[in-house]
Order: sequence, then structure tokens, then C-alpha cells
Amino acid sequence: MQKIKTNKNMDTTKLSGKIIISGEIIVQTGLAIGGNKAGIEIGALDNPVIKTHKGIPFIPGISLKGKLRSLLARAAGSDSVERDIEISKSPNDKLENENIQPIYKHIAPLFGYGAGESKIQGDADQTAENINNRKGEALLKVRDAFLKKETDGNEKFTEEKMENSINRVTGVANPRPIERVLPGTVFSLDMYLDVYDINEALQQLELLDLAFQLLTDDYLGGGGSRGNGKVKLKNFKITYKKLISENKTICIQEKNEEITYTFKCCENENQNSEH
Repeated sequence: MQKIKTNKNMDTTKLSGKIIISGEIIVQTGLAIGGNKAGIEIGALDNPVIKTHKGIPFIPGISLKGKLRSLLARAAGSDSVERDIEISKSPNDKLENENIQPIYKHIAPLFGYGAGESKIQGDADQTAENINNRKGEALLKVRDAFLKKETDGNEKFTEEKMENSINRVTGVANPRPIERVLPGTVFSLDMYLDVYDINEALQQLELLDLAFQLLTDDYLGGGGSRGNGKVKLKNFKITYKKLISENKTICIQEKNEEITYTFKCCENENQNSEH
């Protein structure tokens, strides 16, 4: 289900609000997102997972964001950030001739234009977010995903898995231990989407939904071809917080009736636009 109420007088050159996206990431097979290897001793784990200062594993926002972008870029046939930018500037008829769906134009503004890149002014087919996103800042902000439940510090969240590389000439095995987050571990998803135009925001949610659908049939972290990183998604919710002028001041109010979206990517016990 998706619904949008639009204001014909909306000024799409200004930030109108933010969409907050929350949900759960559930580990199904061991998750291996590498941490710092500095100071590893002989016999220690070769690839420890990244952890907080308290020793609790988490999913870095940059890892999740990078994976989602990579999956969409592959679907669009883009091999670089430069190509993402080129697609974002291309007219729809040109993209259709190249067998590229116009929705992929949102990859660059949604995930960013790369360090030092800027949206070139003067394009004939700019979207609202491109017009406002001159410095290349991503519209989508992805926060680190931390454990869903509180812990007393005595629980075990990781396991050790042995992997082998075999010398094809000598047949000698070279075993190495890697660390993985245990299946069943649940992380909290937390994302924010800047909104300049609600219609375009809906397209961006659809694109993000596609990225998550691709993720559930792919993997997160390392070693996906060896069984690591299968995840499922659950209980996605969105909240729209809108900037509103009131008595000569600006305030932020929840306006969930203005935009709702149901994600296809996840199992949902009670999916709606309200917390």
C-alpha cells in the first residue's frame, strides 16, 4: 500500500521534511563484517567481526549503505559512481533506449555522488533533489545498526568458523578461523531520507525497497559465496516529519497521513506509517 498527498504549491527548492525508516535485520547465517585486525596474536581469529567499545557486534551504516548501492548499480548495469551520475542526468527516453528503468536515476542522489563530486547545474531533466543537492551529499542517511535487545555483557553473540584454502599443487590445507555473528541475532535498522518533493520521495522509497529485496536474496558482509551473510528483514515502519511554518516560527510535526508506503522486502507483523 502506498499513498501520497501532494501540494501543488510545494516549493521543491527547500527541504520539506524527513522520512524516518526503521525496522529489524535478522541474521540467518553467520554474519562476517570485519573489524580491526591490529594486534592479532598467533592462533587468534584471522577475521574478527567489528564491535563496539563494549565488545558488542554491530553493522556499520557504511557497510549496509554500500551493499545496497552496489546491488542497485548492478541491476542498473552501472559500474561506477560516474556512471550513476550519468544515469541520473540522462533523459528518460535515452535510458529506455538503453534498457535502463528511469527509477535508477535516483541511485546517485539517494546514495551520493562520491567525494568531490557535485551535481552539474543546467541539466534539462533535473529532479528536485538533484537541484538542491549541489554538493553531492546523499539524501539517504544510514546509521549504524546496533543490537535490538539490551545485553548484560555476558551473552555470546559470535561464533568461530574454520575455513580452509587448499594448495592445488601440494594439496596442503591452510586452515584459518574467522569470527561470525550468530544466526538469530537481531539488529535495529535506522535510516533517514531527506524530502524535497514527496512524489520523488515515493520513487526513492520504491528504489530502496528494491535494494532490500535484492539484499535478502544476496548476502551482507563477507564470504557470501561460502554461506555467510544471509539476512531477513522485518517490521519496517516509516514516519514522515515535516517542517511547518507556525506563528512565524518553524516547527517539526509528524504528518504520517501525507505519505505511507508498504515495503515488499520484509516480513511484517504490523507494517504501517506510525510508531
